Amino acid sequence: MPERAVGARHSRITAATRHSQSRARPTGAARNPLGFKDGIENPDTGSARELDELVWVGETTGEPRRAAGGSYQVIRAIRTQVGPWGEVALQRQERIIGRCKADGAPLGRTGETDTPDFGHDPDGAVIALDAHIRLADPRTDATRAERVLRRAFTYDRGLDDQGEPELGLAFCCYRQDVVRRFEAVQTRLAAEPPARFPRPTGGGCFYVLPGVQDATDRLGRSLLAAGRARCPSAPPAALSVGRAMIGAVSTSRTEGHTPMSWWQQPLVGFDLETTGTDPAVDRIVTAALVDTVGARRLSATGWLLDPGVPIPAEAAAIHGIGDDLARSKGRPAKEAVEEIAGALCERLAAGRPVVAFNAPFDLSLLDAELHRHGLAPLAERLGGPVAPVLDALVIDRAVDKYRKGSRTLQRVCEVYGVELTDAHEAGSDALAAVRVAVALAERYPAEVGDVPLAVLHARQIDWHRAWAESLEAWLRRAKDPQAVIDPRWPLR
Repeated sequence: MPERAVGARHSRITAATRHSQSRARPTGAARNPLGFKDGIENPDTGSARELDELVWVGETTGEPRRAAGGSYQVIRAIRTQVGPWGEVALQRQERIIGRCKADGAPLGRTGETDTPDFGHDPDGAVIALDAHIRLADPRTDATRAERVLRRAFTYDRGLDDQGEPELGLAFCCYRQDVVRRFEAVQTRLAAEPPARFPRPTGGGCFYVLPGVQDATDRLGRSLLAAGRARCPSAPPAALSVGRAMIGAVSTSRTEGHTPMSWWQQPLVGFDLETTGTDPAVDRIVTAALVDTVGARRLSATGWLLDPGVPIPAEAAAIHGIGDDLARSKGRPAKEAVEEIAGALCERLAAGRPVVAFNAPFDLSLLDAELHRHGLAPLAERLGGPVAPVLDALVIDRAVDKYRKGSRTLQRVCEVYGVELTDAHEAGSDALAAVRVAVALAERYPAEVGDVPLAVLHARQIDWHRAWAESLEAWLRRAKDPQAVIDPRWPLR
């Protein structure tokens, strides 16, 4: 793009942002670079009780005693993609945020300071279950202590090396506890629609010293005293405040806190219902992506396709979709396959594990459909391997390999106490796969639940290969000397 055109575009975006802020500031909260009012909800800073509950470190809050009276400050630099955001329809923007863009009111309410009524909207009909304001503060008794005292400051650094506007927010908040409070909120927010409009680029966590109490007090007294107690022979100069502050932050993140495992964080269930069982030649009829935090369902996206070929009667008998319904209500296959792949890869690129039951079937069939329609395959879209993937079937085979009986999704759900409400409906199967994976993680922490995602992904490659080689050897001995079982995972 010519330099003059880039500069003109940046000027228009910057002017629009500043204009929207200047128009909104006289009444209510400021607007962020995305055009929405920001920082509307904050704890009451005039309430000593709320500050003691949320902001100040106390001697009984689980932090080191030397940190009592201070607070933890988290700063994040968040760049906003104002160009792509401007191309999103207003209704979609409001759904992502959960507020009306014009006046800042929660959807379904009339004023920006009105309280969203989540209790009467349990299914997300008014404010989506994965809307920003709902994930940031679900307004439950369990999340009351996770509220954040915060403020965001807009920055504008001109154009970057690619000629793109470098606009964003410097987000600053204060918390009594970083791991149990701030990170809990960020874990929920990871389940937001992966629109990639805000992108964190940096930041840090800092300990804020308690204030001076009187003329005899001094800044950092409790930290220095703790340092001298640990090393009484060291001269006072050696016990720098900076070093003591780092010790306070480091200790607070390790003493008594266990980081959340992958199965407690955002996951994505994926399932296809198809015209048959051969991923190389069969077609997608329905597809579903189900976003969860752990086993808790947040939202689901489903597709009904016209596969462009007749649906065999035996397949229709399983999933309930016949030719008439697919042709009259189904989306064109190429269009829908592109959407499915795009949505799946967005989640993978954001680091969210995709959970399936027999992943080589679903992922390979989707990849074959992409090839059939001349669309970019999954690995090309991701710029690397399709990962991280969690395959509940592969994991179950590995950790309970000698269990007798079938390993259909319905049977495995029974084994792990997971409810499967509507077998062979893509959304129901996708959610069940997630819940089985979580149940496996809880039952087998050493092999599954406490294992880092990258390691678990690699283990599944080995587990599937070992299972395939064992089955192939048995088949060749007992039934078919030419039997071949594909050992590749998660794609064939």
